[in-house]
Amino acid sequence: MRDVDYVSLDFACTTFWEPGCDPKYSFRYARDTLLKILDMLREKGYSVRELDDPYKFYREILDSTYRTIPGEPWIRYVLLKMLLKLGVDTDEYIIDEISDFYVKERSRHFIPQPGLEMLLKTIIARGYRIVLTTAITSHDIVKNVLEHSGLMKYFKLIFSTQMVGLKKSDPKFYSQLVETLCVEPYMVIHVGDDLVTDIEPARINGLKTIYYGWRTKCRASDPQPCILELREVLNYLPP
Repeated sequence: MRDVDYVSLDFACTTFWEPGCDPKYSFRYARDTLLKILDMLREKGYSVRELDDPYKFYREILDSTYRTIPGEPWIRYVLLKMLLKLGVDTDEYIIDEISDFYVKERSRHFIPQPGLEMLLKTIIARGYRIVLTTAITSHDIVKNVLEHSGLMKYFKLIFSTQMVGLKKSDPKFYSQLVETLCVEPYMVIHVGDDLVTDIEPARINGLKTIYYGWRTKCRASDPQPCILELREVLNYLPP
């Protein structure tokens, strides 16, 4: 008799791909989004000072925020700080508009991994329930992606760092996941592509794990089981 009830799937770079998964493109992708935001503000008549490197400016604010708060920063808060540091005479309406634009712009870059829907259908057909875990700094981005891809119906829950107020690398993130699901840790198997934010903290809390090792090519030293194709998850989920 099997003991796993829930399959926890990581969002970015495991079930969904985005340019930021590849370090070669993450800078360009983020920079282009920020430039669009600055252009939008200027078109609306806001005075926005010129930046030599918008991405560096944004990263400095984001990194500073990470250093000074214990949990995961809400992207709306980071964007607010950015606008104020740029000297924008902001209000709640423009913050809402910029945040909504950021969510939509970021969402459109995420695409499901090949064969994801069939994988989800098979997992459910075998009697498992599926939750999605994510460190994306806006819960709404994940909801947007799932709704537009038509895959929301396969997930019982989106468990985000924004919702729980913890970094995904914090083992308490996974203890809260287990507590929320009202199950024992061994009844959850977590699948993720990052050792620091997925595999190690999940294992500390007693969850089973499957390492999606596309980054490291499943080295001998990597945690086992390690898979190179997402569909290989099914090898560890008996009917």
